[in-house]
Amino acid sequence: IALLKMQQDKLAEAELLLNKLRVDNPDSLPILAALIELRVKQNQSEAAIQLCNELVKKQNDLSALLVRAKTFVMLQMPDKAEADLKHAAVIAPDNIDLWVNTCNFYRSQGQPDQALTAIQKALNLDPANLEVQKYAIGLLLNSKHPEKTLRGKTILEEALAVNPDDVELRLYKVKTMLDSRTRPAIKQNAVNILKSIT
Repeated sequence: IALLKMQQDKLAEAELLLNKLRVDNPDSLPILAALIELRVKQNQSEAAIQLCNELVKKQNDLSALLVRAKTFVMLQMPDKAEADLKHAAVIAPDNIDLWVNTCNFYRSQGQPDQALTAIQKALNLDPANLEVQKYAIGLLLNSKHPEKTLRGKTILEEALAVNPDDVELRLYKVKTMLDSRTRPAIKQNAVNILKSIT
């Protein structure tokens, strides 16, 4: 409910709810993360950073570092966010969520090569993870390098073989068909896929 209040810009109500919840659960990561986000929305950046630092000091784990990195991104402090993500990679290099978050960070910073490196690490950890495959496909298909685009198409075909009804994968398939500058029959096939989705 507190998050909904924040989305509705009812920040005072959200703060009351979060403070009540925090009394009973002072170490709850979701409550602290929501409170930090609230401080950012209230333009209380120092208070948000202080809460983050306390969280990292107390927990010193991946989840705390990811919350602080996300906060630094919201506060437009990408160097500090990147430092937290790099530190998290040292303490939890085999965590898929870390690499997905790192990918999202680099994408948001307009650094697709670094985003691709991060999602490739997640893909190496779990090649069959559909969400990770989708991230990789999106990045690879948008690459200007033909070998990366081809790799994206390969991952797409593999993912579609297992998940033929996935709408997002089917849309990627349409994109590859329309981008391929091929015969009208293939383009018509792309249109047929779109019609079957809608």
